[in-house]
Amino acid sequence: MSDDLIPHDRAHFIIHRLPLLGEAIHEATLLFQAPRRMVEIAAFGAISTVGQYLVDVKTPHQVVGPVSLATLTIAGSGERKSAVQRCFFETIRRNDDIVEDLFAEDLNEYEANLSEWKSKQRKLERAMRSGHASAKNELESHMAARPVRPRKLILIYEDVTPMAMLSGIHETGVGGLVTSEGSVMTEGRAYDSVPHMNALHSGDSVTITRVNKPSLRIKSARLTMSVMIQPVFFEGATGKKWEKIYGSGHWSRFLICYDKSTMGQRFSNGRSHATDHIAKYNKRMIELIDQLHAAWKDPGFKRKVLEFTPEAADLWVKTADEIEGQLSPGGFYEQVQDHGSKLAEMIARLAALLHLFEGFDGGISVDTLRVAMEVCRDCSHDYVKIFSKPPQEESDAYVLNQFFDKYRSMNQWHLPKNTARQICPNSLRKDRRFYIALERLRLDGQISIYLCPSTRKEVIWLSPAAGYA
Repeated sequence: MSDDLIPHDRAHFIIHRLPLLGEAIHEATLLFQAPRRMVEIAAFGAISTVGQYLVDVKTPHQVVGPVSLATLTIAGSGERKSAVQRCFFETIRRNDDIVEDLFAEDLNEYEANLSEWKSKQRKLERAMRSGHASAKNELESHMAARPVRPRKLILIYEDVTPMAMLSGIHETGVGGLVTSEGSVMTEGRAYDSVPHMNALHSGDSVTITRVNKPSLRIKSARLTMSVMIQPVFFEGATGKKWEKIYGSGHWSRFLICYDKSTMGQRFSNGRSHATDHIAKYNKRMIELIDQLHAAWKDPGFKRKVLEFTPEAADLWVKTADEIEGQLSPGGFYEQVQDHGSKLAEMIARLAALLHLFEGFDGGISVDTLRVAMEVCRDCSHDYVKIFSKPPQEESDAYVLNQFFDKYRSMNQWHLPKNTARQICPNSLRKDRRFYIALERLRLDGQISIYLCPSTRKEVIWLSPAAGYA
């Protein structure tokens, strides 16, 4: 994909406001020749995985909440989903590998110390039973000095079941469910975990009851979800469990990217692309990961609360009010009110994360907020295209006009209205749906109705219009 295929206005819009992240995204877009918005969403998911533990965001409505994101990229096989995701999560994965290696060493040392401690415990217990006067006090002191099992802070839970991830977050208080095989989120095994993931995304406490195991109580934890999935698995998901997952408002929390494919345009033209800005991105991620580990080890750590500048607060409130107005009948979000009602909060979360990553001082600026608004607007449009169903009248009119096309194809342009009512698709024969759809076609100029002089009955004239759209 050449530079000419990159939407320059959008690229420069972001680079101008977010020079560190914007340049890295642009560089990765050229490097992988992948859909630009897919690259953006992958970067945001990675930043959320690290940044969510460090900061919260306070909206102009005085509500303090998490900055954790849930992102969903829908892209076909061959769109380089895994390569893009690896690029932006590489630093976090390397950190997790180092943590695992260090934990293995600490665990060996702990087990050796524990064995020694238990041996001394047994000696003191024998001494106490033998009547040694000081043994009881020594045993009490010894019990208080029991070695503490080491902990490990793993950030990425990759291609694991959601329940396994929740068990890990119970120990660490933070994590990211990262998968480029997102069918795990649409299959039945994710069903029981969805309410817990929804609660964690909202910043609420979660209690998980387990069979033959102690219950898990997760408090003040942070969860990022970064999911990539092929359209066939997402669009083909059906069944009662899938319906309940959707009905729970789970997907309404996601920034969804369903960008146009770049396949067939990814020509190298003999050029190689630099990765200097991706290296700068990785350096900044290392800084944030170090801050995260320091905060995680600090018992007195409290998240920094990011707020908006007065100008940005005014813009956010105006945007939130505009979104609220679109939830009403006839509005853009009429059929996806669960999503629309969360959109302003999602904008605030993303703006806070961008502010954190760039290392900006002060409050969240108008420029940073505008980038978050642009990204969330595009994701919101994708959500509406996927989940919004056309009004019954519109879909019925489409079905009826398809039925009429069969007669048009046979050069038959006149059809008695009563006959059409009797032979039309079954779904249109109840609750006056046929008549409502017919009137819609008439108003749209697809058909007309006249009174036959000889029979005094209404006849539909199937005017030779193109298929109903």
